[in-house]
Amino acid sequence: MNSAAFEGVRTSRFLRGWLMVGLALLANALCVGNQYLNGVLVEPFRQAFNAPTSAVLLATSGAMTLGFGVLSASYGWLSRRCNLRLLVAAAMGTAALGYGLLSHATALWHVAAIYGLLFPVGYLGGLASANIVVNWFTKLRGRALGLVAIGVSMAGFVLPPLAIWSIEHMGWRMSATAFAILAGLLTLLVGALIVDDPKHVGLHPDGTIVVTDPEDTAAPSPPPPLKMLLRSGRFWALALVSSIPVMVVAVTIPNLITLAGAAGQPRSTAAMLMSLIATVSMVGHPVFGWFFDVTRVRVIAITPQLLLLAGCLLLLFEPSLPRLVSASALLGAGTGGAGLVLAVLGSRIYGAAAFGRVAAIVSPLTCALMVLGLWVTGGLFDLDGDYDRAMLALSVLLGIGVAVAASLNSTSARV
Repeated sequence: MNSAAFEGVRTSRFLRGWLMVGLALLANALCVGNQYLNGVLVEPFRQAFNAPTSAVLLATSGAMTLGFGVLSASYGWLSRRCNLRLLVAAAMGTAALGYGLLSHATALWHVAAIYGLLFPVGYLGGLASANIVVNWFTKLRGRALGLVAIGVSMAGFVLPPLAIWSIEHMGWRMSATAFAILAGLLTLLVGALIVDDPKHVGLHPDGTIVVTDPEDTAAPSPPPPLKMLLRSGRFWALALVSSIPVMVVAVTIPNLITLAGAAGQPRSTAAMLMSLIATVSMVGHPVFGWFFDVTRVRVIAITPQLLLLAGCLLLLFEPSLPRLVSASALLGAGTGGAGLVLAVLGSRIYGAAAFGRVAAIVSPLTCALMVLGLWVTGGLFDLDGDYDRAMLALSVLLGIGVAVAASLNSTSARV
């Protein structure tokens, strides 16, 4: 092969991958950012269906997480056999359908069915959009994933105050209908423009032009076998350090409005605290993306957990408004890094080709922890009237995660 003819591959004037980042950001905002709506809907659902907090949390966040945990196990198979573009569009469309049906729910089990059967399909759009960005970037992968994660934070910044205003003026049913229409429009936009892989448009990752060489028959390295992953202590360490911070975020966000109310704060203040979390995480996503591109595996695994640990400790014992603000800022910073850990470490250690398989194994563990955390947290609040024991339990779990993260080393490509 004439290497001189193929080493000087010219760079595209416009890195189309950044368009994919923008579209994946929108998909993430719809498919994953709806977690910020759950906390706003807890009180309306409690009143509409005369249900306790723990039952509403299980019917919403718990059912969605459990459904995603079951469904995500198939993602490795889906990502290898299905068009990722169609998978993203189907996920977004299913989320839009879910909100349309939610406006007609007349019992809490209807809500649980929608959250457990439809919204988990939407959550697959978050995995698929990250998978697309992993395909499009190599050198700047962490930064690109950080920008995609802004979509979730954007949803958290906009949706809570908007949803509270909408529910107060139109009721939660009309608000769900309006969100379904918006979600349908976003689905059409993203589905029309997003592209699975740069090779489909004649590009390499990072925007270089593909020049086909008939003598070049090298294939990308296959992902490690499933049995090798399951027998690897390093893989399970990765699973824990990526699952624990995501679980803590998923538990604290839906409960923050209720926690703030128990501490004597009005719902408008609680909504602003959630927007603060989203704002800080919105800044944190690209910052952590850049940081994760240049730092070691162990530091990537530890940093978000330490920030979340500090935030949980500040929420103990009827926190004052200054403590609530400080805790929200720390939780937002931790959220900025937590959602990137699996994609960055998984692709760095095992390669881009293995991302689907790694995510398919880790995601059910993450979801199982989230369901357990939501159930325990809601139950403890119903028993105690506060979140002290719940925050202590989350703090202990984060401490375990930090200890596991400290055992990871910075070598890569080893099972």
